Amino acid sequence: MMDVNTYKVFQYIMDHPKKDLHLNVTSNMCPPDKKLKAKYFNMAQNICMEEKVEHMMQFVSVDAYGKRAEYIRNGLDFNYMMDNVEEFLDRIPVRNSITFICTYNNLSITSMDKLLEKILELRTKYSKSTCRTILERTTDYTYSKTLKSKRCNVISHIGKKTRTQVRNIKKTFTHFLTNTIADVEQTF
Repeated sequence: MMDVNTYKVFQYIMDHPKKDLHLNVTSNMCPPDKKLKAKYFNMAQNICMEEKVEHMMQFVSVDAYGKRAEYIRNGLDFNYMMDNVEEFLDRIPVRNSITFICTYNNLSITSMDKLLEKILELRTKYSKSTCRTILERTTDYTYSKTLKSKRCNVISHIGKKTRTQVRNIKKTFTHFLTNTIADVEQTF
């Protein structure tokens, strides 16, 4: 949202519509300036509502829930981000979707279940086709020798409380995937 080139691209699209274009934009949805946010939302709304593109995919980068997400991503205000996601979906009901990009790491474990539950809540509210999530699994170099594999198998290194949270994440994520698969199957 903060790069001036984003608005140049948006303006070009508004001036030169391309009905088969799939526009992808990544942001943390936390613009520091209200004028910048208004400009972004207004231009995105024009692009989608005036059918200047086939689809606009708004990627939102977030790795955990609440204060934990703010700790991981400098400058993130979690509640402001979620408010902006909902405003985006309210203002632009067509030709767009939100995809959450979640880099799953050791700092995400304790709140990923809450984040996935929030995404499910958004999907229920805004339709099953407009809120999706992409989970990327990462392991920090520091942990690579401890883990001895590419799998993020940290359960043996964490306490009982966190083990329960990991089980909750697995349960929530399984529910999330089941709903996503059911939605895809209904499409075909």
